[in-house]
Amino acid sequence: MTVFGLSVGEAIAIATVLIGIVGGFVRLQMRATQNTREAAEALRVAREARDQVNAVRLEIAQKYASVSYLKEVETRLVLSMDRLTERIDKLLSSFGK
Repeated sequence: MTVFGLSVGEAIAIATVLIGIVGGFVRLQMRATQNTREAAEALRVAREARDQVNAVRLEIAQKYASVSYLKEVETRLVLSMDRLTERIDKLLSSFGK
């Protein structure tokens, strides 16, 4: 018996190969869809982490003094202490006379 000029065995073999190819394609498509979902979730998590890091950076910038500001305050304090020391020295020297 022949189907489209092929024996039944050949037709079954070709059909089996075609079914295997289609099945493989469907599995690959399902895998690609799953990978796309996982990639989207990973991207969402990464964006959430980035947003959290940016929030912490902003909080630090708002609540804590910068190094340059601390140096500026230190300089002002040292100058004030030096002036105060000079006044105390003058006061003490005037008592000693």
